[in-house]
Amino acid sequence: MSGTTSSTTSAPATEAEGRDLVAAEIADAGARLDAHHAPETNGRMAICRRCGSRTDTPVGLHHVPDVRQVARSSEWLDAQVRASRIGHARGSLGT
Repeated sequence: MSGTTSSTTSAPATEAEGRDLVAAEIADAGARLDAHHAPETNGRMAICRRCGSRTDTPVGLHHVPDVRQVARSSEWLDAQVRASRIGHARGSLGT
């Protein structure tokens, strides 16, 4: 009997724990976007025009990506880091 409980320990024990993990990933993605740049909205839509992520309000104080946007937001941030590194490398070669 104890074998059945140990086989399920790698997955969240409850649906609520699974939702908490997803919520933590969303919050982390939003915090990473906020650290990278302030949301840029048009004042009418709660979408950052710079990265495409949802924001908390149309004014856009914080990024609040949708669960479907977490992976894309992470990929966008990684691409921005790569582009920045390339720019720095080019600048140091030209100097």
